[in-house]
Amino acid sequence: MKIKAVAGNITCSIMIIFFCLSQVSCSNWTRGELGSEKGENKVNAFVAKIRTPRSNPDSHYLLAHYYQERGRHREAIEEFHKAILIEPLHVKAYNGLGVSHSELKDYAQAIQFFMTALKIDPKLDYIHNNIGYCHLLQRNMPAAIDSFKKAIALNAGNKRIHNNLGIAYLINGDAEKGRQELAIGGADAWTVYDMAQLYYQNDMFLKAREHFARALEMNPSLAEARKGWEASDTQCRFSQALSQKEKSSKKSVMNYSESALPEIKSSLMERAGLGKQAGSIKQLQNVEIEIANGNGVRYMARDMGIHLKKKGFKVVRLTNADNFNHRTGSIIYDEKCLDAANAVAQAIPQIRDLKITEKRSRDDFKIKVLVGKDLIPYHKLYRNDRS
Repeated sequence: MKIKAVAGNITCSIMIIFFCLSQVSCSNWTRGELGSEKGENKVNAFVAKIRTPRSNPDSHYLLAHYYQERGRHREAIEEFHKAILIEPLHVKAYNGLGVSHSELKDYAQAIQFFMTALKIDPKLDYIHNNIGYCHLLQRNMPAAIDSFKKAIALNAGNKRIHNNLGIAYLINGDAEKGRQELAIGGADAWTVYDMAQLYYQNDMFLKAREHFARALEMNPSLAEARKGWEASDTQCRFSQALSQKEKSSKKSVMNYSESALPEIKSSLMERAGLGKQAGSIKQLQNVEIEIANGNGVRYMARDMGIHLKKKGFKVVRLTNADNFNHRTGSIIYDEKCLDAANAVAQAIPQIRDLKITEKRSRDDFKIKVLVGKDLIPYHKLYRNDRS
């Protein structure tokens, strides 16, 4: 009994030490975006394996922070609630709940948790900043501006908040005030990147591409901006191709009867580079496909499956990969299904890696699409197929 008690005390002490280390810079969202309170001292992976003492709210908070770092926000929310159940005035747990709900795009719920945190401590500038950014993502500029102003009143030296206020002013059409705030904040590459993200989330892909490019000029090593540029460029090309197809279709329809329209549409799609695989798909509809999520983004395998089904493929299984840390996507296929694999590759042009395999985890599929982290910037493209 004594040995167990000592071991429990040691475990608790380790948790508290790691918790204290994690607080160095995690009291605010990085760059003002809806992130997961990243600190300079990242939580070690083994922390997740430590059993959280039921009476210690900080241990639940630390575990929630671990989940948040890895995008597992529903699990993070559960742990934040456990921390609050033990310590009802745990202001950082309320902020964490707001962050995770924001990542899940539940902005109304996120703002409620942020407001609760302010009731506990109304002088937290970063909470006002987080509320402002929620409003910014919902394009409620007056409310965003008001929240950012409150944050600046509490901490006038915070350049991030000045940059966020500048972005809100610019989107709201007040260019002069926007430039003034960005000048105070010293608008860096991350600020321009944030603006590009907002444009992208509001389907303004041309503007997004322009700002991602500008962020890259300011900081060529900014990998996030490069991925954003690729995603927005893909969206721009896709929209342009559809526009050209529609214009050509309107001109061609005058010279053909309605019965010929399906053939015309197929021809136009081929010329636009959007449907070269259409003919072969009809012959390959019975090739079973599995889609495995290898990046951890919620619903990404499902959305990819919907995308392929709409193009005529037979998706028979959605699953998780062995882990969520696959950097690149790949198409793994049976040696007899090369044509079908090529057709899938044309339907998902972002995946360039095709692999032959003789072993499959199940016999009810011939092709496996592994969705890697390199496809995350394109999620919105495939998510649009839900409707």
